[in-house]
Amino acid sequence: MYRDTIKFKNLRTRKIFLNKWFVSAVNNSNFKIEDIDLKNSKDWFIKDGIIRHRSGKFFQVVGLEWVDNNGRFKRQPFLNQQEVGVLGFLMRQKKEMPELLVQAKIEPGNVKMVQIAPTCQATESNALRVHGGSLPPYITYFTPRNREIVYDKKQSEQGTRFYKKLNRNALIITQNKIPLIPSHKWIEVSDLLSLLHLDYLVNTDARSVLACSPWWLLVGHSPFVLNKKGFGAELAKSYQAENSFSNLDEIKLYLKELKIKIKEPKIIKLSKLPDWRLDKKGIFPINKKSFLIKQIKVRISSREITNWDQPIIESTSEGRVVLLCGRHKDILYFLFKASIEPGLYNKVELTPALIIEPGEEKGINKKLLEGIIKVDCHQSEEGGRFFKDRNHFQIIDRGEIFKPEPNFFWLTLRQIRQLLDEEGWFTNEARSAISLLLRWL
Repeated sequence: MYRDTIKFKNLRTRKIFLNKWFVSAVNNSNFKIEDIDLKNSKDWFIKDGIIRHRSGKFFQVVGLEWVDNNGRFKRQPFLNQQEVGVLGFLMRQKKEMPELLVQAKIEPGNVKMVQIAPTCQATESNALRVHGGSLPPYITYFTPRNREIVYDKKQSEQGTRFYKKLNRNALIITQNKIPLIPSHKWIEVSDLLSLLHLDYLVNTDARSVLACSPWWLLVGHSPFVLNKKGFGAELAKSYQAENSFSNLDEIKLYLKELKIKIKEPKIIKLSKLPDWRLDKKGIFPINKKSFLIKQIKVRISSREITNWDQPIIESTSEGRVVLLCGRHKDILYFLFKASIEPGLYNKVELTPALIIEPGEEKGINKKLLEGIIKVDCHQSEEGGRFFKDRNHFQIIDRGEIFKPEPNFFWLTLRQIRQLLDEEGWFTNEARSAISLLLRWL
């Protein structure tokens, strides 16, 4: 084992090491968080009905108005952050074992405070040092000119909370010696993938980059081929399948034509949201309990800037993300639906068959959930913009596939990979769900 590499011999050593590393990160951070009134913020204020940062950068809290699928007007607060962030891993080869540089990242909204994050996780405003602090760790490696970049595609964030937010999902294979800082460690890819099913451990940004990155490069061999039986072997067969009853070109064309028909949402003043109340504490729903936006003050000595305050979204209940799978002629398929979301840059993307956003009240078709549960875990959303927002993720095996409703599509793992090689086909929730399959990679 290399001295700068995390290597887990068994479950016990994994738990001991991660606990020590995370406790050390917290102890060295002097972390503190508290709710404050917006009027007491030194950087944020309301102007023209919008909550803004004094720099004009980072993001805004705006009202958004759009027409839903049933022709009804909908209005709610959104985070307007139309800048492209960076989410990326540095990877190296050590004796034929690929390793990724991960960080123990503290975010004010993280469940359990610390989670494993990509090497670099930075907004454009942070990369430009608008806050006046230091550069995000390892950001200089992720300039688009770096010839070591092997994957670099823009992907969406939550289209029900963010308005047109995109992030570069990037993977770099480096031959250079990388200086380490205490928040970062190298970990074998296989060990990191083994952690994906654990609750609140690998953050949403890391899951997205892992799902998007070329899988054969992550593991150094053909994906899923080490699985000789069971679900893993079925994944291998689905990944290798050259034929499918779903035509990918037709699905793409359908989504593109649907996108053209969708009207652009309109940004409006927060005061024009009829079902929301704006007061000194933040933005609150008046009747329906869904989510609120509050102002928090944060102190973390281990970050690029040690003190700041910001708006953050807090949902009232846990969400649900269920990816269904089934077989047709002994080939494994996964069920996705075309999801029209007002905040998506592409307006419509593919998402798992069952989605309930955190804070959303929605009935569940229990028949849809009948089957064998292959994966069951709880994950939190991005802790820099969401305060302990959580989703219950499941992958459920339905046996033989059923005829889908319009807007629903069964895809092989090979087709999923082909779409991930491009930009903007899968939602953030879809990429997190797909990442859970990588345990068998």
